[in-house]
Amino acid sequence: MKNIYTIIIKVILFFTILHINVALALGDSNSMRPIYSLTNLKMRQIEKKVYQAPGDIGTEVFPVLVDNAIGTTYNNSISLIRFKNGRFKIDVLKKDFSEYVGGVSDFLPVFSNEIMGYAQGRRFLLFNLNNSNHKYYLICNSIKERLIAVDVYDYNKKQFIFNISVSRGFRKRDFSLNLIDLSTDEPKVLKTFLLSENGKNKFLWEHKLGKSSILFDLETKRYVILDSNFQPTTHPLVTILNEHKDFKETSDNVAIIHPTLPFSVVMGRTKLWVASWKGDKPILTPIVYGPKLAFDVSISLDGKWVMYGESIEGNQIGGRMFNFYAFPIDESIPFYLNDPVSLGKIETPDKILWTIKPTSFIAVNQFSHITRWVLEDQ
Repeated sequence: MKNIYTIIIKVILFFTILHINVALALGDSNSMRPIYSLTNLKMRQIEKKVYQAPGDIGTEVFPVLVDNAIGTTYNNSISLIRFKNGRFKIDVLKKDFSEYVGGVSDFLPVFSNEIMGYAQGRRFLLFNLNNSNHKYYLICNSIKERLIAVDVYDYNKKQFIFNISVSRGFRKRDFSLNLIDLSTDEPKVLKTFLLSENGKNKFLWEHKLGKSSILFDLETKRYVILDSNFQPTTHPLVTILNEHKDFKETSDNVAIIHPTLPFSVVMGRTKLWVASWKGDKPILTPIVYGPKLAFDVSISLDGKWVMYGESIEGNQIGGRMFNFYAFPIDESIPFYLNDPVSLGKIETPDKILWTIKPTSFIAVNQFSHITRWVLEDQ
């Protein structure tokens, strides 16, 4: 009997994807019904655990590749919030090593189980989570300059990409992407790409895809992708964002790119989509209705889950309640997302992130509590 059900499911999936491909060929994927209807779908609910916070823990929390923990700059320190036996404790790794440990403009994406880092004002910090060694790098020499965002380019070569702003007078700032080498005593700028000029913004830095950067051209209202040399190139995801009417001519799309698999979860104007490029032609699959009410979408650190949250009380997030869902990632499914589980209803969190071992989804309310759902083995 189990084999019969398996065959039926595969047949349904085959015709679903066939229909998707035909619709894409006809340019009609926007009119397709999504794979899932979250309001009518019967699904399991994962129980949450709420932890009361010891005072204002702030919003400067960040994911780490440390078992059952998240990082924080709480109380002028680099610390780990560790979850164990229904409780959590704050494990201080290093405190007061700077007058201002916090004030972070952007954290590095998770790339190592040993190193984390962040941009702060004009300087950049690298911190070793194992031995608590740290090093600051002064990236911006002028007081008019500020670090806006940072990403890893090649850590083995100590190379990073920085979005740097510089004041050009009253209410005018220019922005640029800078590939900077930190392997020597003095930071060395290897390449620069101007995102604006004379105080006029031309591009927005949207995403990083490997060593490439996806930008939104504010003049043409189209996405462009730059290769590792900051030269224009092509990619199926950029083609999809530019050509499909649920995405095109707006920079409001949230595209979360899987770290190892060839797909991205994208919030368009009307639907949540999966854009995949495993075969010769990219496939765009509508998953659910309602991104106008969406809160966020993210992929777990182990690459096995996609979280999606949406408002259940209107389209303004301030003070709203949200339903959260988690889709297990299944490579045997062409659109990668298997039947979701429900995480239930909570108020708008200040920050969301993930832990590893066990895989858990975390929602942080900076003034009172942390909510946690354990998804591993579900």
